[in-house]
Amino acid sequence: YNQFGCSDTVYENVNVLPRPVANFTPDLTSGCEDLTINFTNTSSGATSYLWEFGDSTSVQAVSPGHTYYDPGTYTVSLIAYNDFGCADTITFDNLINVFLVPQAGFSVSPAEFFIDEPLISLINTANLYETGEYIFGTGEIYDISTMTYNFNVPDSGNYMITQIVYTETGCVDTATAWVHVSLAPTLYVPNAFTPDLDGENDEWIPVASGFKSITVRVFNRWGEEIFVTNDLTNKWDGTYLGLPCQVGVYTWSIYGRDENDELIIKHGHVSLVR
Repeated sequence: YNQFGCSDTVYENVNVLPRPVANFTPDLTSGCEDLTINFTNTSSGATSYLWEFGDSTSVQAVSPGHTYYDPGTYTVSLIAYNDFGCADTITFDNLINVFLVPQAGFSVSPAEFFIDEPLISLINTANLYETGEYIFGTGEIYDISTMTYNFNVPDSGNYMITQIVYTETGCVDTATAWVHVSLAPTLYVPNAFTPDLDGENDEWIPVASGFKSITVRVFNRWGEEIFVTNDLTNKWDGTYLGLPCQVGVYTWSIYGRDENDELIIKHGHVSLVR
């Protein structure tokens, strides 16, 4: 309109572009480090996407997965774009909660011991935990406060000890250690034998158990070696070079190693009687 009451009209067409709608859902919202989340994109009307995960990382993808390596609370945002340059943003504050994982750890002393000396010490080095336990190779379970344990087993061998520690939020860590249980070496050496071929006590050999290796030697009165064996099934029949030895007292020596490789040396005498 002007001051004279005259008017004019102009018509223009306005093109309103569609706007995308951003939205998404995570498959998890909490868990223990390192926590991997798979995000499902449920946006509509969009052709490209920018994700911001709240840990200073971002990615352009449709439905990404992302791993959080540090404990904490994270806000996640999604920006959805269409081909017209329009955008929509959705932000979920404090969406992801990543919990601290405890650190299991312990040592055993001694780690090698004889079956008749089963007492061991447990040195706990775990941290950042609320509760914990030890699971022994015997099948027994003890609280993590346990400092000593009688490792009573029926036979020698390698046995595993497992430590499991827990947090209030359900995070878990595990540590293991092995112990080796050896048979205590035993040795019985007869002090006489009668190699007279009557079928009784005709041969001489020590009886040993818990030895990894053993060497048995017999010497006459002049220090000459007249019998040697590394096999306790190979017994001395009272002869030397195929001939019967004289009645008398002979010296024997035993050199062996137990299952822990400790050296065992013994000496003594045996009487040959006919």
